[in-house]
Amino acid sequence: MIDYGLKDRVAVVTGASSGIGRSTAKMFAEQGAKVALIGRRADALASVKDEIRAAGGEAEAYVCDVGADADVERTASLVLERFDKVDILANVAGIEMDFSKAPGMGSLGLGPDPFDIPKGEWDRVMNTNARGHFNTIKYFTPSMRAQKFGRIVNVTSVTAFSVGVGSAVYVGSKAAANTMVYLFAKRLGPDGITVNAIAPGYVDTPMHDGTPEEAKKMIPEVTPLRRVCKPEDVARVILFFSQERLFVTGQVLIVDGGTFCR
Repeated sequence: MIDYGLKDRVAVVTGASSGIGRSTAKMFAEQGAKVALIGRRADALASVKDEIRAAGGEAEAYVCDVGADADVERTASLVLERFDKVDILANVAGIEMDFSKAPGMGSLGLGPDPFDIPKGEWDRVMNTNARGHFNTIKYFTPSMRAQKFGRIVNVTSVTAFSVGVGSAVYVGSKAAANTMVYLFAKRLGPDGITVNAIAPGYVDTPMHDGTPEEAKKMIPEVTPLRRVCKPEDVARVILFFSQERLFVTGQVLIVDGGTFCR
């Protein structure tokens, strides 16, 4: 295993209950980091926490909706009370809209017609995928700024560049998240904080359980590396962007096996 200098660092991972977040949290713990697990499902978070502790790692779980300002502010206080500082923030939490609320496909087959997306679904996805990143950066960076060190890694999506099969609100929320990377990289750089993002393509996570089987079978065929991306593939890049000696900031790295080359 590559040593990224993460021993005794405090890493906050949102969306830690499953998929990319779960893999990321476990890899941080394997590197010797102390992990604050954030998510909305208490039972799933407890399971990840128990796995990390059973392997000799240190972790705490916090039920929190990243799209709710007060919830994130409260959770940040609890994390700081427990760990005294925050060194790394991995913004992994992300959702797609409920397609049953707008099942009609657009003329290009790119997802539901944008004009059919209910306001409630628009707000729900935007709050998690875009405002969620803003909230966590707002409330977790004071500790980083005080110590003049921090690593922020946001998970966005390649659809923000290529407009894949996601809904308009999902694509829009991920594009907003990418833009925030550029903004916060400039704002927080003087404080020794790097801000980068990873834009995955299709990843084999529970969020894609509803993807038709015929579409899943096609993915390796159109991917130059000829396989489907796994959560751990993304987690490894999150660790890279979290390392102690890093002279990279304001970057969005596509992790999709070469499907979208630019």
